[in-house]
Amino acid sequence: MHSSRVPKIGLEIHIQLSTPQKAFCGCRVDQHAEPNTSVCPVCLGYPGALPVLNPDVVDAAVLAGSALGMRINRRSSFDRKSYFYPDLPKGYQITQYQEPICKGGSVAYFMSGEQMTAILYRMHIEEDAGKLHHEGESTLVDFNRCGVPLLEFVSAPDFTGGEQASSFLKELRRIVRYLGISNGNMEDGSFRCDVNISLDGGEKVEVKNLNSFAFVAAAVDAEIARQDGIYSEGGTVVQETRSWNERERRTDPMRGKEGSAEYLYMPEPDLPPLSLTDEMIDRIASEAHELPSQKYCRYVEELNLSPAAAEYLTGDVGIAAYFESCLDLLGEAPEVTRTLIANWIMGDLAYHCNARSEPLSFCLVTPQKLVELILMLHEERISEPSAKEVLGEVMSTGTPPSEIVESRGLQQITDKSELQALVRRVVEEHPDQVAEYLAGKERLFGFFVGETMKLSGGRANPQAVTSLLADELAHGRK
Repeated sequence: MHSSRVPKIGLEIHIQLSTPQKAFCGCRVDQHAEPNTSVCPVCLGYPGALPVLNPDVVDAAVLAGSALGMRINRRSSFDRKSYFYPDLPKGYQITQYQEPICKGGSVAYFMSGEQMTAILYRMHIEEDAGKLHHEGESTLVDFNRCGVPLLEFVSAPDFTGGEQASSFLKELRRIVRYLGISNGNMEDGSFRCDVNISLDGGEKVEVKNLNSFAFVAAAVDAEIARQDGIYSEGGTVVQETRSWNERERRTDPMRGKEGSAEYLYMPEPDLPPLSLTDEMIDRIASEAHELPSQKYCRYVEELNLSPAAAEYLTGDVGIAAYFESCLDLLGEAPEVTRTLIANWIMGDLAYHCNARSEPLSFCLVTPQKLVELILMLHEERISEPSAKEVLGEVMSTGTPPSEIVESRGLQQITDKSELQALVRRVVEEHPDQVAEYLAGKERLFGFFVGETMKLSGGRANPQAVTSLLADELAHGRK
């Protein structure tokens, strides 16, 4: 969406952490538990129940902050954010307001092949609320999610459109998945986004709880268009909170936008300030992995992979880990084998995994077996059709490629005299096509190659067949 007025878009992203226990109590985090079974007096806010900070939450926050180049505060504190909502039994949320655990930092991401950078203001720890389930005219409350740990990232208002905001969010989700701190699933609420939008420095409108990248892009552009239309007619944009109406493709009003004073922030009296040492920060920071944008650049610049291949291989942490395992196994093998591995992961292997609805990390074609297969193909011990056939059987049975090749007799025919005999037989058995070819119908050359490959059971070396056929047919012209 393009507007004559300059949009300023900031994002607030809530990421649910994959810790076994909740943020301030010992209840397990289990999204599939029966409603209201993973709760205790602490997360339900019973009088006298005292919160205790889960150290795993701190580790995840420090790891994320280190990976994103944020300034990790040696001292941070917790606050109560008070508001009434049916799924918030305490009447307040434990969060960090005055002194967050991290400030600053940035995220490098790509949009339409161009690398961009998003500035982060802060990242803080907080707890999640429960969940409402609407069934007909009734609304049920499940408190299992109360107290589940969240990291909230707040970006600078530097985005100017929906596609840009969506591209950034995709990269941030990749990062938290790479770090192993969250599954990042938007469909189950583990990765949620609120968007703040204003035009030309006017009033800010917040669009809440967007749970898909497509919704973010569409909601941002629709809200820009709405505000632009109001200003164009001489109206005034009201500061408020709105929701995304997917059916009507518009944002709808929810409520007036709360200010910080309305939340009645106060220091959390039951939790002491959080103090971190340099040793602790260094220990956690050392666990940070190579970020997807860094991996993308390495694949393009050092491995000479195409941008499309690098984007695919870094797009999912499981695929990236699989490819990295293949690279480790290849060692000093020629560069062409790296390209072959990448192409087979994106092509035939992805096809088989998709057909079985099976993630790459769980399929029977382990990195060891794929590398074994690709090396046989590269060394011309098997043909490409045979390699495809072998891959299908490995996918079904897990049998090592070398055993399949040997048991089926799929070794590629490279002996010149044997191939010469096959070529001459094909030429002798198709005199009419030979005559047409010699008369100028040169596209029949592919027919002869195909017949030779068929006669060999797919085992003939295609390059050798092509060369021998060219010589044989050229001889026929004399």
